[in-house]
Amino acid sequence: MFNLNKISLLAFIIMIFSTSAFTQKKEMEIANSEFDALQYNAAAEIYKKALSKCKEGDDPLKQEATFKLAECYRLMNDPDKAEPLYGWLINSSYCSSNPVIYLLYATVLETSGNASGSREYYAKYLKTDPDNQQAKKGILSCDWVIANGNKKAQVNVSNVRALNSEDDDFSPAFFSKNSDQIVFTSNRIGSTGKTSDQWTGAKYSDLYKSTMTGSGWSNPVLFDKTGVINTDIHEGTTAFNGDFSLMYFTRCDRIGEKKEYCKIFKTEKSGNSWTKPWEAFTDSVSNIGQPTLSRDELTIIFSSDKKGGPGGKDLWTAKREKKDEEFGQPALLEPGINSAGGEMFPYLFNDTTLYFSSNGYSGYGGLDIYKSIRRQNSWSTPVNLLVPINSGYDDFGILVIKPEEEGYFSSNRPGGLGEDDIYQFTRKTLLFSISGKVKDSKNLLQMEGVQVSLISDKGDTITNTTDGMGFYKFNTSVVLEDHDYD
Repeated sequence: MFNLNKISLLAFIIMIFSTSAFTQKKEMEIANSEFDALQYNAAAEIYKKALSKCKEGDDPLKQEATFKLAECYRLMNDPDKAEPLYGWLINSSYCSSNPVIYLLYATVLETSGNASGSREYYAKYLKTDPDNQQAKKGILSCDWVIANGNKKAQVNVSNVRALNSEDDDFSPAFFSKNSDQIVFTSNRIGSTGKTSDQWTGAKYSDLYKSTMTGSGWSNPVLFDKTGVINTDIHEGTTAFNGDFSLMYFTRCDRIGEKKEYCKIFKTEKSGNSWTKPWEAFTDSVSNIGQPTLSRDELTIIFSSDKKGGPGGKDLWTAKREKKDEEFGQPALLEPGINSAGGEMFPYLFNDTTLYFSSNGYSGYGGLDIYKSIRRQNSWSTPVNLLVPINSGYDDFGILVIKPEEEGYFSSNRPGGLGEDDIYQFTRKTLLFSISGKVKDSKNLLQMEGVQVSLISDKGDTITNTTDGMGFYKFNTSVVLEDHDYD
C-alpha cells in the first residue's frame, strides 16, 4: 500500500527542484539578454545570482554562468576577477569543447604581467586554431616583454592624488597658456548624470577642472555646471586650440533602448562660458571620439570604429585649408600607425610627434602608450614608451610637457585610488661619477700626488689629485648629465 505522506513529500521535493531549475534558467536568459546588449555590469550581477544557486560539481549550467561572468569582467577591464574564473574553466570539462578559454585566459595573464604563463596558453590555443592572429600576436608580445624585461623609461611615476577619486579619472588636457589649469574626464560622485551606465555599472562621466596652486592641484570641480557641456550622458576627452577659445570633446549616449554612438562636439568660449555645442564629427553606424588638434588647427586626428580600417578601432584624420572652414571628410591615418588591434587616445605634440594607445603592437598587455615621429610626410614605426609609463593594464590618455621627461597619463593599474587614475611622470635624475687609478707604466706601481684634469665639452676643467693608492674620483656634484668629458 502506498504511503500518501511519502508521495506528497516526494512531489514537494520534485516541485522545489523544478522551480529552482526554472528560476536558474530564467535568470540565465535574462543575464544572456543583458550580455548581448553589452550591459556587462547588469549581466554580471545576474550571473552571480545564478551561480550561487548552482549545485556543486561540473554541471553545464554552472560552466556557462562561470564563462559568461568571466567574460563580463574581462570586457569591463577587470582581469583580476576574470582570471580565477577562466582558471576554473580550464580545469573543467568545459574547456575541452571550448578551447577559446585558452586564448581568453592568456589575455588576462598577459595583463597581470605573467608573460611566461600567458605565452603557454597562447601556444595551447594555437594548436587548436593555427591561423589565429590574436594568439600569434600574443606570443610575439610575450616574447617582446621577456626580451625587454630590463628596459625602462628613465622617469619616475606618481599618482596625482589631488586629481583622482574612487571612480574613473582620465584623459587630462591643459586649457591655459601657463599649463596651470587642467581639464579631465571623471564619473565621480557629483557628476551630472544621475543614472548608471549598465555596461560598466559606473556613473556617466563629465568634464572636471582643477587649477595649480602653490600647494599643488586644487580640488576638482565640474568644468560646466549649466548643463551646456556636462549633461546626463557621457562627456570626455577634450582637445583645445592654441588660444583655448575653442574646444572639441567626446559625447556618448547610452541611455534607453535606442542605440547611440559616440560623437565629437565643438564649442566656443564666450566670455566666461561656452556656447551650446554642435556636432563636428558624427556617424550613424560607428563611434567617433578622442580628438587631438594640430597647432595650426588645420588637422584633427581621432579614434573611430568606422569600417575600412585594419582594426576594431583606428586613428582617422581630417584636414581643412583655413581655420574658419569645416573639416573635410575623414580618412584613415597614413599607413604605419593603425594595426589589427585597436588604436585610441591620440595626442599630437608640436605637430611632429604622435602619441597614442594601442593593444595591436607588442607590449605589456592591455593598452600601451606608443609614440611615432613624423618625418618626410610619413609616420615612423611606433615605439613603446616602456615601463613604468606602460604596464600590463590599460595605459592611455597621455599629456606631454617635455617628451620622455614630463607629463601626465591615465592608467587602471593596481594601487590607484579608483579604477582609472591620472599619473604624472617626471624625468629621473641620473647621477654619474668618474674614478680610476694612476700607475707607473714601467713598474705598475700606484702613483700618489698626480694631478688628473677632467675637461668637459663646455670647456670647464676640474682637477683632482691621486691619493696614496693612486686613486682619484670626480663625484656626482661635478660630473653632469648630458656632457662629454676628456
